[in-house]
Amino acid sequence: MNDKPEIVTDPQDVTVYEAKEVARVKVSLRRSGFGLSLTDASQRRLEAACKKAGPNSFYVRGGLDFPEMIVFASKDVGTLKEWMEKNP
Repeated sequence: MNDKPEIVTDPQDVTVYEAKEVARVKVSLRRSGFGLSLTDASQRRLEAACKKAGPNSFYVRGGLDFPEMIVFASKDVGTLKEWMEKNP
């Protein structure tokens, strides 16, 4: 594994992804050590929503008070060069 940062200057070497919101999952938190974590049921609901959204899906925290997670479906749309040609 290479731990050195790599400088990328060729747009052909960068992959572009589009993300689309597909679900909002209500979550509950529990105390865990010195912080908080999702309850087991919330984690299962979130994993099910990501599985349904497809490969490369991901989630982010929704809002400041953290009552839900937002699930996104992500798809590869090509290289940065191709994207720049389609989106001048």
